[in-house]
Amino acid sequence: MRRADEFFPVGVWCEGAVSRRDLQRIRGAGFNSIWTARPDDATLASQADAAGLKVMATGGSHVELHADPAATAADLRLWGWTALLRGARAIAYYAWRDLVESDIALTARGRAAAEFAGILSRNPALFAPLRPRASTDAAAMTADLRISGSAGELEAGFLESRDALVLIAVSHAGAPQRATLTFAPGTKQEFWQNMETGDMVSFAMVNGEPVLTHAFAARDAMVLMIRKTSPHDRR
Repeated sequence: MRRADEFFPVGVWCEGAVSRRDLQRIRGAGFNSIWTARPDDATLASQADAAGLKVMATGGSHVELHADPAATAADLRLWGWTALLRGARAIAYYAWRDLVESDIALTARGRAAAEFAGILSRNPALFAPLRPRASTDAAAMTADLRISGSAGELEAGFLESRDALVLIAVSHAGAPQRATLTFAPGTKQEFWQNMETGDMVSFAMVNGEPVLTHAFAARDAMVLMIRKTSPHDRR
């Protein structure tokens, strides 16, 4: 049974009545929750639970990402990873109606949002405990990572739990760019897993520091994860 602390809500905002079929489609797409103005509706809660979804109240601390027609599929993917990088504890795409184009098909935006949601909802024990990495020494001369070679509009950082470390780097630039990330000595070089592709990634060692050079597409993201393997790592 899933523990209460092993749940990261990533879902969609639903307006008006929500059918059982909609709930099944939402869960089947990869989302694990719905936001609604009727969180106390017992019938909706029962039907959502049967579909494997949790009903969330509007408001609160969730990050709301608008999936209106002005947004692209790349936007919805990028906004999701950016929200997570910046410490979001719940993410809702607004709204479900803007992610579907027929009774059976998701839009391109819908597919991008669903792919992002699926990564989080399939790995709750990994993502739920993650928090932005806290510096253990504010006066340290060496930062966790440095970014060089990019034209700007690139942000990156670590999320950390007792058992894992996740690196998220997002390029907000409208054109491709190549960037080099240099990490603090002691950062594990191998093997990091790309959470979107499943590929394994290793860092090079340059002048005693782990280094990764990556070619970002326009409005792109890179998400790498590594498990901690020793009590020292699990600080």
